[in-house]
Parts: sequence; structure tokens; C-alpha cells
Amino acid sequence: MKKVVSQEGLLGMNRKKEIVKLLTNSGAVRVAQLSKIFGVTEETIRRDLEKLEAEGQLKRVHGGAVPLSESSIELPFLERTVKNIEQKIKIGQMAANFVNDRDIIALDSSSTCLELAKNIGDKKVSVLTNGFFVVQELGQKHDVSVLCTGGYYNADHHAFFGHSAENSIEGLHIGKLFLSCKGFDVNWGISESHEQQAMFKRKLLSIAGQVNLLVDSSKLNVKALIQTAPLEKIHRIITDNGIEDALVKSIEKQGIEVIISN
Repeated sequence: MKKVVSQEGLLGMNRKKEIVKLLTNSGAVRVAQLSKIFGVTEETIRRDLEKLEAEGQLKRVHGGAVPLSESSIELPFLERTVKNIEQKIKIGQMAANFVNDRDIIALDSSSTCLELAKNIGDKKVSVLTNGFFVVQELGQKHDVSVLCTGGYYNADHHAFFGHSAENSIEGLHIGKLFLSCKGFDVNWGISESHEQQAMFKRKLLSIAGQVNLLVDSSKLNVKALIQTAPLEKIHRIITDNGIEDALVKSIEKQGIEVIISN
């Protein structure tokens, strides 16, 4: 972002206009970043964002703001399980084909990875997860060994986060990681609107051999607030037929396999 030079910071009205411009151009803004740009306190920026949200110009999230659009809002897990459910079921079924006997895999707490869990069948695998419903789904299968991270339980996401969750997987190695995201952009990579989600997924990425991104087409060409990882960290993307051919070619040019569910 270009720094706005001002000895005392812009007047409130002008500053808010500039914030909206920056948000439009970048797809997300952070409080700390805006504080430095405009030379005002973080508390002043938070008040600006509160007013802009009240005016219907943006959506505040933890640590910043995103555009006021459905794709930018982090929905509770139970709402996400029914959103684009047909696509998620097909993606989960397709992703299960890449799980083999004796694999050591990790599944994040996403609703799409839950669909994968439902399709593991009788394969003998070891699964690491921070997702409560993934544990509930796989815990009853005799051939599946489940390791749950623990950590602080988030009731909206039905998942475990925080330093305890991250520290619990220190020193582990995962053969295959399956994860979803809030947004995918070919230049920005994968991103989240929830900071703890992003931090935990970064930790998973650091211990994984192969990374499989499960993402329905509603999340494509979307930038959420916090970058989780650049595109180069991904080995395979499994999505639905809503993806545009041009985007498929752009992804494949970077050496990433694209699988489209039927």
C-alpha cells in the first residue's frame, strides 16, 4: 500500500474514504497496517471501521476489515455445512480417492474435509485433525486411528485452535494434508478471515509432505483477510465444475494438479 503522508493524519472523513479505497484495491485491510499508513492510533482506526461498518461499507473481522460481501464473512460451522453442500459432497468423494491404506493424513476442521471423512470407508489410515465433527465421524471406525490436537475449543467452528493445538503437532510428519480455505486467489494464494484458523493451517502445512486443497468454486478468486500460504505450497487442488478454464490453465502453469469433481 502507498503511504499517505500527513503530519497529523487525515481528517476523519477523508481518512475513512481512503480506507474504503484501500479496501477495494487490496481486498482486505488490517488495523495495525492502517494505523501506520495514516499516522493515527489503532483505536482511532477501530472507531473508523466501526463507523464504516455501520454505514454498510465493510465488514469488520478480527484484526481488520474485509469487503461487505457474503464471500468475506466467516460463517459458523453448522451454516457452512449446508452452504454449497452438493459441491462439497462431490469434492469430498473425489478427495477420498487420494487416500490409500496405511496413509498418515491430516484433515482440517472444514465442512468439505468432513465430507472427505465420511467417504474414507474401511481404509486403514491414521488421521490427525483439529475438527470435532471429523473426530466424531472417524472415531467410530475400527480401522482408523484418530489423533485430535486438543487446544482451545471454538464453538462457532467446532474446532480446536491456539498455541496448545499448534504445539501438539510439533515434531509430527503428515504424508498427505487435506484442507480447505476461506478464499483462493492465483496470486494471493489461500487465505482465511479467522486468524487462529490461518495460524493452525500454516502449522499443518509445515509438517505435510503432500498438500491437497479442497475448495468449491464459490471460494475461487476470493481474497480473505489473512494469507495462509502462497500457491506454491499446494500440490493438488480438488474443486467443482464451476471453475473457469482460464483459471485451471493459470494454476496448472504453476505445476499444480487440478482435479474437477463430477
